[in-house]
Amino acid sequence: MFVAEDVIRGGEALSSGLRFAALNLPNDKKIHEKHGFKIVFSATIMKKKFDSLNFPVAQQMLSSSDTKKINFNSRFLFILGHELAHGIGPSFVEKNGTQNSIEQLLKEKYLPTEECKADCLGFVFLSFLKDKKIISEEQMESAVLSQVSGFFSGRKTSFSGAHGIGDLIEYNWLKKDGAVIYDNGKELFSVDVEKSLISYKKLAFELMRLQKEGDYQQTKDFCEKWTTKPPEVLKTIDRLDDLLLDVYPIFKISQ
Repeated sequence: MFVAEDVIRGGEALSSGLRFAALNLPNDKKIHEKHGFKIVFSATIMKKKFDSLNFPVAQQMLSSSDTKKINFNSRFLFILGHELAHGIGPSFVEKNGTQNSIEQLLKEKYLPTEECKADCLGFVFLSFLKDKKIISEEQMESAVLSQVSGFFSGRKTSFSGAHGIGDLIEYNWLKKDGAVIYDNGKELFSVDVEKSLISYKKLAFELMRLQKEGDYQQTKDFCEKWTTKPPEVLKTIDRLDDLLLDVYPIFKISQ
């Protein structure tokens, strides 16, 4: 894995329409198993997305004291954990004596659950680093707060894309565990970091179980259950209406 400055992009990194902050493409475990994988972190896109998207959203939905705790370095730690986590988990499931890839079994539900799993296992990884005193409590808190505000990046596709669906699953799951609480009077979210990390670990276990079993209907039912848009999410989307939806660099050839 390496960090690079974007000069120009092509292939899947460009054709998807999204400008990913980090690339681990193709998102295909068969290729990962056979050839390994390479993670490319774009310093250009990561910093611009943080400054133009992540931090302004945090200012609108979190208290000023929580917003001050968020910084780019901790956001980078989260992205690092997320990308590493894509390489973890089952690749194939045996059904009726035949090896089937997770992608084939879970169909269109594979990518949303895979993105959600990467978020969850990314936090499991960061928790491990925190326990080993490699990163601080403050960095951990900053990473969690940045991801909670990052949930609303999915609004640009009405939470229909793989990342957006994963964001909704995470939000509803953390809300269920009391890790994220919405104050109707202040119209702000508060986050319990310790509860969040416990909740993420439980969600990671559930997503890994779904992948291991490779049951499409069970996975579909799970996604439908956890992707409702609660009133506070819809209200917050309206409040964020004036903010940017995404960052799209324009590459030019200088003469």
